[in-house]
Amino acid sequence: MIDDAFRACARGRHCRSATVTEESVLPAFTPRAFCDACVTDITHALRELPDLYEELGHLLREKTRHTAAERVQTSRPAPPAPIDLEVDRFMVTMSSVLLSWDERVRTVAGLDAAPTDVSWGHRPTAIREACALLDRFVLGLISLEPEPMRRELTVEDLGRLPEDVLGIVRPEYVDAYPELAGTDAGQELLWLHRRAVTMTGQTVKTVSLDGVPCPACELMMLTRRSGENGVWCAGCRTATPIEEYTDWISHLTQQLE
Repeated sequence: MIDDAFRACARGRHCRSATVTEESVLPAFTPRAFCDACVTDITHALRELPDLYEELGHLLREKTRHTAAERVQTSRPAPPAPIDLEVDRFMVTMSSVLLSWDERVRTVAGLDAAPTDVSWGHRPTAIREACALLDRFVLGLISLEPEPMRRELTVEDLGRLPEDVLGIVRPEYVDAYPELAGTDAGQELLWLHRRAVTMTGQTVKTVSLDGVPCPACELMMLTRRSGENGVWCAGCRTATPIEEYTDWISHLTQQLE
């Protein structure tokens, strides 16, 4: 019987600690919004997002420069080089989402508010500082209660929101104010990370730790992803902090002596 204080991980069927059967995928039960393994994924996303944002900026500048270089020279002044709208819009979305969660956490933690009018040139620094703060207070972040937050959505996106959501319809987008909680914060951060990795063409390097049994199930299925401070078992889906993994290796070594 599951304790009433526990609930299914908010990541649902994508939960890193889910139990996979022939009939279904059951997320892990946890006293928090997300299980420990999924909190590790959220932390990993927060630590990589600042570099990914800067990489997107490089990508945007390179595409603009490449487009300008392909133009045929004429006696007339050339119009400004078109920017990659998809990358540009996503960078705006990333900035808006991260800074809005930073603002919410600062309010709950009683910290001074961060500057709200951040210029384009200072956004990488603002995003890096926001991600560092969200990483520091990640458990408080995923525990936030629902509260209206501004999100720029397309008309198609609006169709997936409850009918009572307040908002302003503008010519090219909708200013909506859905009620968002800590569970939404985790999902948004994971989505931002996946999208940024896809757009920059980066891949997460995963190393198989051959010959080392899992401390929980003893299957030889341990892996470690680049940038993560721990290892993960593909068999039982247990996440082990790197300190515990190091102690486990030491224990195994002593048994062989």
